[in-house]
Amino acid sequence: MKTVRVDVRVQSEAELKVVWNDDSAWLPYFISRKVVEDCAREIRLVLAELVEAGLNGRLSSCGPILKRLAEEGASLHRALFTKTGGETDPERVRLRYERLRQPFRVRFCVSDSVFVPWGLIYSGDAEDLPVEWPGDSATGWEVYKDFWCLSRAVSTVYDRIPPDAADDVEGASSSELIRVVHPDVFARAMSPLDDSAERSFLGWLTERHGEPLTTSRALRLRWRERSPQTRLLYFYCHASPTRLALGEDEKIEASRLLLVLAGKSVRPAGQANCLVLLNGCSTAVGASAGDFLLSTSQDGLCGFVGRETEVPDIFALRFSTGLLYRLFRRGQSLGDAMQEMHRRHFPLSLVYGSYAHPDFAMPQTEVPEIADWESTNFSFGSVGTNRLGDGR
Repeated sequence: MKTVRVDVRVQSEAELKVVWNDDSAWLPYFISRKVVEDCAREIRLVLAELVEAGLNGRLSSCGPILKRLAEEGASLHRALFTKTGGETDPERVRLRYERLRQPFRVRFCVSDSVFVPWGLIYSGDAEDLPVEWPGDSATGWEVYKDFWCLSRAVSTVYDRIPPDAADDVEGASSSELIRVVHPDVFARAMSPLDDSAERSFLGWLTERHGEPLTTSRALRLRWRERSPQTRLLYFYCHASPTRLALGEDEKIEASRLLLVLAGKSVRPAGQANCLVLLNGCSTAVGASAGDFLLSTSQDGLCGFVGRETEVPDIFALRFSTGLLYRLFRRGQSLGDAMQEMHRRHFPLSLVYGSYAHPDFAMPQTEVPEIADWESTNFSFGSVGTNRLGDGR
């Protein structure tokens, strides 16, 4: 499928420079940085309301929240095409891609201080959306298909990540996974999964890739020893935009994570880079005092999957496990797997964003099949009673 790349970089304190790249590059134009950041903040506030509805078992009546989310996403869409300077007329760009008949994906390539949930751009008319939620069904997402994460398989990649960071190479099936968890939070989320196919899959992960690590020291030692073979680094813990919390006194600052992951062995020539799955709250939100976009985009890494706000603990475990299943069992690319997860587990799935190379893949052998997942929407049923809150 065709990919359209959108380069978004800081032009000045007040402006962002936007360049659309199709068969050739458009000339740049500038947009308001403050307006874009305000839109991003409002989107995350509405997402928090959606999560609250999920925790309280009120998703069946969340139509008004989804409509407000679409309205904020439409504002971000307008901000992306509202010119403050530059050469290209963004209206021409917008019409070009609205009229494009062939399907295409959108990949934002951003500088390290641009933290925007581009996947929640809404290009339709939010006024046309129903007030009532259409319900828990496999096609419920289609009413809201104009969110770009649902229709355009949006990914956001830090501009330091090279184009070959996710090149498919032989030996992916023997690549390793490192899991790092908050032991109490992980055990609590696992408890309702007794005798389930998901628990069986998690058992296979332990058998194949070992027990999860629970301390920063253990991570540092394992990464130093096994980083060349590691293709996926998975965290399940409390978090904030700048910190991961593995326990009351066991925290990893984003800036410290950068140093830990920088202390790696040299990866063999042709070895695909490692994906980081940050299953902790608000890890996709940037901050001035260190952020995960920078930490997970250095040499040997290809970015991260993170969340835009807090999220219920059981839903977070099930969503991330479902994503691993699609990568391992089906051999899907990250871009395809994320789009399917966004659609299948709508609407709570909207809290997840892909800030990694969409072509990342990690097929594994002898992965157990979990057939009933195909008819299950993780946004409903047992989503949890606790949030994966911040790491303070």
